Amino acid sequence: MKEKVRCYKCGKEFESAEGMRSDICPGCMSFIDLPLARKAYLERQGGQKEDLLPSRESPSEAEEKQPFSPLRESKPPAAGALADAEKLLEAGVWSAALEEFYKALQEKDCWQAHWGVVRAATRELSDFSAFPSVRENAEAALDTMPAQERRQAGARYVPQLSVMRRRTADALKAAQHVEPPPAEAKMSPKFSVWFILAGVAFMLCFFLGIALLGNTGAAMGFSVAGGILLSLSVALLFFLILAGIVRARKAERVRKVAQTVAESLAAQQKAETEKLRRKLDDIDFLCGFLKY
Repeated sequence: MKEKVRCYKCGKEFESAEGMRSDICPGCMSFIDLPLARKAYLERQGGQKEDLLPSRESPSEAEEKQPFSPLRESKPPAAGALADAEKLLEAGVWSAALEEFYKALQEKDCWQAHWGVVRAATRELSDFSAFPSVRENAEAALDTMPAQERRQAGARYVPQLSVMRRRTADALKAAQHVEPPPAEAKMSPKFSVWFILAGVAFMLCFFLGIALLGNTGAAMGFSVAGGILLSLSVALLFFLILAGIVRARKAERVRKVAQTVAESLAAQQKAETEKLRRKLDDIDFLCGFLKY
């Protein structure tokens, strides 16, 4: 349910949710006490002469009690831009709201504009990717924000920030325990078996050939067989040497690729870890101001 209220600071009439104790006036962007604002609205509607504004004798002060209008020359310098920015922020048009808050900041340096820049850039403190660029605005806003407004902002944002901090801490813990891939390439089992078998065949052919040729009393056929076995052992030896060289070069290429991939993944993991740490620091920074 909505109910009509009247700002007792600038005279702006607007609707507020029923049952709330405080709200932000869209006219002067000040936090107001809703019971007093309801009383101000009822007194004006009832035609009573008394008002919550300081005095009605001065023409300028009497003009300030009229309903807010964007065309009035007596409005605060940044009130129009702030009101437009708030509407854009409520509609979720973040980039346009950010531009309006910067425009309001150029017209008047106030904590409402600084805080609006932070809210628009972080999408109501739900996306901290752009927070480093508006951290100075957050510091300026929180340093000058009144205690009551700070408590109300804390009641609104601290619960969601606490949930976000817990999730970010869990993500950081998981990222720190990710094991990097091995940088060294391992020899395939199939190649290892064939290499060992070729080595065994070389040894058998070599020693058997030597044995046959060394037997001087053996027949001519044994000598020929020994020569063949020695020739075969030499061929196997060249095969083993060539296979070893090819395998070594291939292993070196694979090792370099694996090392490059491991270094790239390690760099990505480090960047993600640093990003999560910065996000935790930013959340703690805001919670430190808004909780107390």
